[in-house]
Amino acid sequence: MPQPAAVKVNVYNATDKAGLAARTADELRKRGFVVDKVGNAPAALANKVPGSAQILSGPGGLGAATLLLSQVAAATSTEDGRADATVDFVIGDTFNALADPAQAAAALAELTKPSPSPEPGHC
Repeated sequence: MPQPAAVKVNVYNATDKAGLAARTADELRKRGFVVDKVGNAPAALANKVPGSAQILSGPGGLGAATLLLSQVAAATSTEDGRADATVDFVIGDTFNALADPAQAAAALAELTKPSPSPEPGHC
């Protein structure tokens, strides 16, 4: 799992709430993430993000996407075709704030917990 300092994230607001991307970007910076672009979501996503957030990443950013998923409750993750490891954090209509650091750590532990393997003979 990458450390926040190794994650380059773009923060986009897909809601009508002014300033949400900037406030969220500031909070992600405080948690050690490298924030690149901040602004309104592309028109294709405006007011179309269900839940609190949608995390978009390419194949090289799946670890970073998992780390970001742990930072917000009820977020979804979608893989796209980008070639780099950047991740887009697109804020949805039900977003209020990032999870507190303790909740984020617990969520990350749950997201990265290995699946139990079946016991031999019990398949």
